Amino acid sequence: GKKDFGAAKSDGDRLLRLSLIIGVICGVLILMISPIVNIFIKLDDEASNYLNIMLIICSIYMIAKSLNITLINGIFYVGGDTKFDAYSLGVTMWGIIIPLSLLGTFILSWPVLVIYLIISLDEIISKIKDKGFRLVTVSELVFEDRYREDY
Repeated sequence: GKKDFGAAKSDGDRLLRLSLIIGVICGVLILMISPIVNIFIKLDDEASNYLNIMLIICSIYMIAKSLNITLINGIFYVGGDTKFDAYSLGVTMWGIIIPLSLLGTFILSWPVLVIYLIISLDEIISKIKDKGFRLVTVSELVFEDRYREDY
């Protein structure tokens, strides 16, 4: 409300750096506990292998999720852009990820790990840009075009 855009950009940059650090820490923690998880859960070799690969995917996903939560549900909302997340979910999740997952599961019979990776891509191929429905990567959204002209 103060229209102090310099401070807002500085605070946004600081929050994004912090969320990146937290996302990396969470991803590393997931990787560190994955051997311990296998001790407490009795799985056959194939299921244990699936779990290990899924935890690796999850650790990468945590970085993107941390950035997206901060950027989309924090910085953009505070900046007044409340429609962006709804558009991005509509296109990314309901228009791409879910149909591709259903197609891969029931028609193409893709392996479980491929389907899990596709489901995890919603945070990585992430969001649409400027209501133009062009898909962008998280890094492009966060690091190259963080603040749009209408802020």
